[in-house]
Amino acid sequence: MSRGDVILRLVELSKVFRGEKNVTALNNISTSFKRGEFVAVVGRSGSGKSTLINILGGLDRPTSGDYFCEGNNVSRLNEGHWDALRNKKIGFVFQNYFLIEYLTVYQNVEIALQFQNVPKTMKDAKIRDIIDKVGLKKHIHKRPSQLSGGQRQRVAIARALVKDPDIILADEPTGALDYKTADEVIKILKGESEDRLVVMVTHDRSIANKYANRIIEIENGDFKHDLVKEEIEQTYQNVFRKIKPVSLKKRDKFKMTFNKLKSSLIRNFFIAFSLALAFSFSIIFNGMDRGINDGYENYYDALENTDSNSFTVVTEEGMIEQSEFQALLSRMNNKLTTSNEELSIVVGNSADVIVYNDMVYNTKNDFSDPDLFADHKLRLLESNLRDYEYDKLLLGGSSLPKGSNAIMVTSQFIKTYYGAMSKAEIKSYVGNEISVPRYTFTKQPSLPLVKQLLNNSVVTSDGVILFKDDPSIQENTHDIRYMEIKVPNYCYSQEELTDFYKGECNTYFSNDLDDSFATYEDYKAYIDKLKNVTGSISGDDTYYNLLKRSNALYYIDDYNNSTYLTDVYEYIYQYTQKTDLIDAFYKDMNQRTTFRIVGIVDNLHESIIYMPKDQYNGLFQTEDTSLEFVSSFHTVHYKGTDHDEVEQTEDYKQSIFYILSGSSYLLEGLKVTNTDPLSKTNLCNQDVIADAKTKEETILDSVFYVNNYKGCMEEKRASSYLDMLNLLFSSFFNILMVAAILFYSMLIKVIFKARINEIGVLRSVGSTIKDIKRLFFYEVLYIFLLASILSLLLIVVLKYGADYWFMTLTNSDSRVISYANVSLLLGNNHSIVNISYINLLVQIIIVIALIMYLSNKNVSKVVNTNPIDILREVV
Repeated sequence: MSRGDVILRLVELSKVFRGEKNVTALNNISTSFKRGEFVAVVGRSGSGKSTLINILGGLDRPTSGDYFCEGNNVSRLNEGHWDALRNKKIGFVFQNYFLIEYLTVYQNVEIALQFQNVPKTMKDAKIRDIIDKVGLKKHIHKRPSQLSGGQRQRVAIARALVKDPDIILADEPTGALDYKTADEVIKILKGESEDRLVVMVTHDRSIANKYANRIIEIENGDFKHDLVKEEIEQTYQNVFRKIKPVSLKKRDKFKMTFNKLKSSLIRNFFIAFSLALAFSFSIIFNGMDRGINDGYENYYDALENTDSNSFTVVTEEGMIEQSEFQALLSRMNNKLTTSNEELSIVVGNSADVIVYNDMVYNTKNDFSDPDLFADHKLRLLESNLRDYEYDKLLLGGSSLPKGSNAIMVTSQFIKTYYGAMSKAEIKSYVGNEISVPRYTFTKQPSLPLVKQLLNNSVVTSDGVILFKDDPSIQENTHDIRYMEIKVPNYCYSQEELTDFYKGECNTYFSNDLDDSFATYEDYKAYIDKLKNVTGSISGDDTYYNLLKRSNALYYIDDYNNSTYLTDVYEYIYQYTQKTDLIDAFYKDMNQRTTFRIVGIVDNLHESIIYMPKDQYNGLFQTEDTSLEFVSSFHTVHYKGTDHDEVEQTEDYKQSIFYILSGSSYLLEGLKVTNTDPLSKTNLCNQDVIADAKTKEETILDSVFYVNNYKGCMEEKRASSYLDMLNLLFSSFFNILMVAAILFYSMLIKVIFKARINEIGVLRSVGSTIKDIKRLFFYEVLYIFLLASILSLLLIVVLKYGADYWFMTLTNSDSRVISYANVSLLLGNNHSIVNISYINLLVQIIIVIALIMYLSNKNVSKVVNTNPIDILREVV
């Protein structure tokens, strides 16, 4: 390549701007440009000067004609080859400088070399040399905002010269400068024209006349004059060979992106933080929704998995041979255990039957003391407590009943027995001591068939009581008016009772269960009177105790204002003298022992006492060595932990019902009796397992239930509250997701608008469209990654904050929290927020896909347009 080579040649080239009215900027121009020429293009504004220089630099395209660069027609090159051409052969100097404001002088110049494969050390030397050459050595680390107009233009010249181009195109390089500064700038360009082509557009004819060796005047798109002041001899014509575009190195991409981010660090941080807020709050709201609903279902799942039944087997006629009883009991146990492997059966001593002289007898209460275990559901536990799931539901400070004299109860038991109301008050009973009965079994004489005697007796008009079959009965007889006393005998010593049993007694005096006595005083006065009457008959309390053991205490009503109390009990006493008393077996609760409540199960649906079976068996005693204890089915529990409502409830019902509702031939001579009192405060539905009233040939003496806790969960008012809460949280989640997506699109537009100038500059120095897209995407990706990191931090903070708030608000230190009549069972980490990492991953994928789509869409729209249109938009 030598001075005089024809570098550029135009052949009948035209440029027409299409619109409502077509404007011809260049009209059928033919000319050529040589190496070594300093060409000044002059003319009035709008004459076509800038259009010419933009087409020469490939920033714009001609409408028609041909454009040759070193003998190769480049008028129809694709963008990639034009990028390579600008990168290799063309340097631009613009009137508005088009410097990148956040870069230093050094970095602005460096941009031109980043698209060339220049070794790092050589690149640094070239940059510093050219900066020194344009007189900016002392300003090398300054940013454009710290420079004067002339200095900024010198940076632009240095950027054009640093890659040593064959062609320099300067569009009004002195338009914004004073005369002195303009002269200095032109001198630099003039000095570079010795062995390269410099084409300068200027409106200053004096500069053109002073420095240019060729002046072209354009008027209305035509070359009006083409004055060659210094003829340069034309030499050998080089043929330009197409070169491939050079991609920006990854290191430079990251460096340029980092510089951009660093220039607006605070702004970028707040953009990322705003994204993170929307991102994290949407995840947290979703997590709280999941956590609350999962906790609600987990609570009832746990209750369902701890549900069980308890029953005892007694003799149908009151007695049966021990061998036959044990054989039948063994058959029953085998049937029950083999019907479903998921059933867990815990057996313990039965308080309802006892063995005497190889015979099994049904036992009776002596009705003297309250029986804590009979008034509440009793569940026995095996010694291996790890097999139970109650630990999930334990209140804070609770534990499973290990060690001696330790029991566990439900929160409903504490509420019922002690009258505690709040969660904190219920928890305060952990460690409380409670008196439990010891069962003492004795054989005592009993009076049979007293009810039948009174039902078949009448009172004559002179007050004589006769049996209905007595031949001496005349007319005007009346039935004896009596009622069974429903008030438990232990209510007589009410001052010695606990508050719970005082309350139980008061329910009888308030006409709820017995309309015989209005007050405790009425009841006590009647019993005192009864004791006196029976004492006067027998001479001591023997007769009264016999009546009490035989459950033969009656309330005798007045008839015609006459009291037959003495007469009736005298009549019964005479009956005892003629009738043989029978041996009966009684359980007495006079002796008591103290147990400590070590665990409270958060269950407000049932009042239950839990204790290890060996502890319970230790409460059985008898002074008569001829009496033996019999085992009973105290806890029949379904062991499944992963079954839903239908599987668990139906399997449980079928397994127990299979044996409990069997035909009488299977267990002839026995009765199965439910020992679970139906809770007065049970809040859940109960499904009937077996009902003696509705089934024929049954061996059942009671109705058996299984609690449908999952059905209860669905019907409780709290369920509708949670549905509303679910709707609220879902709305928040969706709103924040939409807000985040809108924010992402706004973010891309903001970044795009801030980088239009940079895109134009990069296109002018030879950057490929692909590199610009990646630079743009990297910036968005960096901000998104920062937003993601901040989101994770915020999610952790918000998660622990929400957990702390819930635990504080509910005053809970266990896995079960209760608030507004809603109970939730938290996971092992005690968290109310259940983060869905699948949702998190899906959201990240959606956002990344959105970023890629929007960034590609916005950048493609710009970079695929003519580079000069991008630069015009900046101006």
